[in-house]
Amino acid sequence: FTYDVLSFEDMIRLMVLEPGRKKGKMKCTLITTRLVDAPNYEAISYVWGSSVKLGVIWCNGKKLEVTMNLYYALQTFRRRFRQRVLWADAICINQQDTTERSSQVRLMCSIFQRASGVLAWLGPKDKR
Repeated sequence: FTYDVLSFEDMIRLMVLEPGRKKGKMKCTLITTRLVDAPNYEAISYVWGSSVKLGVIWCNGKKLEVTMNLYYALQTFRRRFRQRVLWADAICINQQDTTERSSQVRLMCSIFQRASGVLAWLGPKDKR
């Protein structure tokens, strides 16, 4: 997966999660915006979890692997008939680019403050 470069220090990416069934193919589009100009979005707070097993989402038409914990969160938070604009660090930050990652981590407090809501994900329901 290839990320577009963020042109300014106050730029962020948001994911537009396409609607669908809980177990259906997960699709999203990344949009880039200045934080002060961002549309309404919700930020996801979650534990990354193990990277041994990965889930696949299709982002901008390309395959992107995410931890299963984030994958399950997106399955749960996805709406059936309407798009949902979200921010999740593992998807919205290019984790391979240490310069970008450092810059975005400095913005995280503002990213969460400006979100219209924060969705907390504690993990899938325990089967016990």
